Amino acid sequence: MITSPVPLQMGNNPEAYPLHGQLDEVRLWSVARSASEIAGALSSELTGLEPGLIGYWPLDDGSGDVAFDHTANRDNATLGTALGPDSADPVWVSVNHQAGLGTSPTMWTLDTVLTGGGLGDVWGSGSSNVFAIGPTLGKIAHFDGTQWTIVSSGTGNGLNDMWGVSATSVYASGGNFAGTTNIQHFNGATWTGLSSVPSAQYLSGIWGLSDTSLFTVGTDGTIFHFSGAAWSPMASPTTGRFEDLWGASDSAVFGVGRGGLIAHYDGSHWTLDTTGTITDLFHVWGTSGSDVFATGVGGLILHFNGLTWTQMPSGTSANLAGIWGTSPANVVVVGAGGTLLHYNGSSWQPMASGTTQDLGAVWASSPSTFIVTGYNGTILRSH
Repeated sequence: MITSPVPLQMGNNPEAYPLHGQLDEVRLWSVARSASEIAGALSSELTGLEPGLIGYWPLDDGSGDVAFDHTANRDNATLGTALGPDSADPVWVSVNHQAGLGTSPTMWTLDTVLTGGGLGDVWGSGSSNVFAIGPTLGKIAHFDGTQWTIVSSGTGNGLNDMWGVSATSVYASGGNFAGTTNIQHFNGATWTGLSSVPSAQYLSGIWGLSDTSLFTVGTDGTIFHFSGAAWSPMASPTTGRFEDLWGASDSAVFGVGRGGLIAHYDGSHWTLDTTGTITDLFHVWGTSGSDVFATGVGGLILHFNGLTWTQMPSGTSANLAGIWGTSPANVVVVGAGGTLLHYNGSSWQPMASGTTQDLGAVWASSPSTFIVTGYNGTILRSH
C-alpha cells in the first residue's frame, strides 16, 4: 500500500530492470479487494466509476505516447521518457484480454418496450444501474439488473442528454424550448432539480468529470461551466444549435450540432473545428482527445485524430444518432429504421437489430453488452 506521494511507474523501475513483457488493464484502487472481487472482474473491462477505483489504464489506446486514465481523476500516463517518439517508447500490441467472454456485441435481443413515450439517451454506472431518459414529461426509466421501472424525474420538462460522474451522481439536461431549462440530479436515491440552472433556450448536452467540473450546451449556441456552486457562461464561438456534448478531459471537450457544427474546448477557449460538411450532427463520443467520433444525417460519421476531422465510410444512408464504445476497436452506432453499425477498428459493419424502430442512444457495460434505446420506448440488449 502506498502511504506517501510518489511517481507511479508501470513496467519500469529506475533502480532495477524494466519489464520484458506485456501490460494490460492496469487498475489502482484505494480500497482492499477480496479474492472474489478480483476474480469477478479479472476478464472484464471496467467503467471507471467503480467505488474505490482511483486509476484505470486499459492500455487499449493503440498508438501514441499517452495511456489515458478512464477514471474521473484523469491521471493520464506518459509512455517512454517524454511526450513524443523516443527510444524508450514501448510497442503497442494487440491482445485479447477478454478471450472467451466476448470482445464485441454479436447478437441483439429485445429487452423490453416501455410505454408512455420515447427514450432519447441512456447511461449507466454498471450493469445493474442504468438510466434512460426522453422527451416524455417527468419520466426516467431505471434498470436494476433485473427489470426496468419508471421513476419520477422531478420535473415536468423533457430531458435530452445525460451523464454521470458516479453511481450516486448523475445529471440530465433539458427544458421546454420556451426558455425554461432544467438540470436534474440523481443522488443515489431520487432525482431532483438543481437550484442553479443556466439560462438558455434548451439544454441539449451535458458532460463532466466531477460534480465540480461540468459543461452544458444549449440549442441557441450557449455554453456553460459548473464549478460546484453556480453555472457560468463561457464565450461561445457560435450561435448555432448544439445537439450533444462529450469530453475526454477538461481540456478536450467537443460539442456538435446542426449544419456540421463542431466546437472544441482546449482548456482555455472554445473554437470552431473545420468539418468539411454542413450536414447536421447529432451525437459525439470518443475514447480520447485524439479518437473522437461524430454522427449525423444520411449515414454521416466523422472521426477526429487529434488534428483533423475526416469522413468515414459508413455503408448506410440512414440518419445516425447515438454512439458509444469500450475501445477504439469496439464502437457501436445506432440510427433510423433500426440501424446498427459496429466499428472494429478498421471499418464499419452493419448488424441485425431485429427492429425497424428508430434507435436514438447506446451505452455499454462491457465489450459484449450494449444497451440501445429507441424513440418509441424500445430497449435492445447485445450479447
